[in-house]
Amino acid sequence: MKISHELSKLIEDRQKENEKYEIYHHVFKFHESDSEFFYYIVYKYYQEGRGYIILSSSRKLIPKNEAVEIAYYFLSHNGTVSAALGPMSEVRKRKVETVQKIKSKLLEGEDLILTNRHLADSYHMINNTLELQIGNTRKVNDIYNQIKELDLHIQRKTHVLTKEAWQKGRNLLHEYNVTMYEELKTLLKSWESAEKIIDYLNRLNLGFPEKYKARNVVKQLQIMFNEQAKEKVNKSLEDFEKDFQGNFFTDQRGELNTEEYIQVTNRMMEEDYKRNLLRDCRNS
Repeated sequence: MKISHELSKLIEDRQKENEKYEIYHHVFKFHESDSEFFYYIVYKYYQEGRGYIILSSSRKLIPKNEAVEIAYYFLSHNGTVSAALGPMSEVRKRKVETVQKIKSKLLEGEDLILTNRHLADSYHMINNTLELQIGNTRKVNDIYNQIKELDLHIQRKTHVLTKEAWQKGRNLLHEYNVTMYEELKTLLKSWESAEKIIDYLNRLNLGFPEKYKARNVVKQLQIMFNEQAKEKVNKSLEDFEKDFQGNFFTDQRGELNTEEYIQVTNRMMEEDYKRNLLRDCRNS
């Protein structure tokens, strides 16, 4: 991105020995119609970011506290895109067909399971959990595609990140976080139900073809509900409930409702970003 000699001088004046600087390929505007826009320049020692400066197209060097606010939009948007490329991509790899097959076998074994009336709630919980995961996989794919489309529009077409576009991205990321947090909690709650059904079917003394049907149900349920999978779900839930320093912000896993989770993670993210941004800012 080309900038004026005056802005280049401001950047170079704050450059330290052995550092290089990079200018973001897009700028920030609060509103699309604004005449003022902002540059983000990061100083690097080799590949390690050491600091940054925010410059205004009209006011040049802006106060440090204002620079931190502007930098937050740049970097938290990067965080949104990184989440799409990382955690969301992992969820997108899930095969809906696998879960649909588990659900299909569960339905085929409904008559066997419900011969024990005490398993009715467990049966319905597992069925609902499978439906939830199928729907969530499709939902996360949609969220991912919307974030990618939003970022491509910024990077390849407008080269401008507006507050409106930033907010759209953050809303999509919050939707993903809440979707997966609720799914993980639901999965853990349904684990006991799956184990009850598996144990019951394994203990039934059946003849053919019911024995074959029961065995298929058990086999399919164990694809999702096994010890290794349970450890993975617990680990994922732990990751959702840790701050940026790796400390838990809840006393026990899955205790927050949706609204509480949004409030806690929003506050935690903003405080952590701005603490680091204040430290690294070279505006004065």
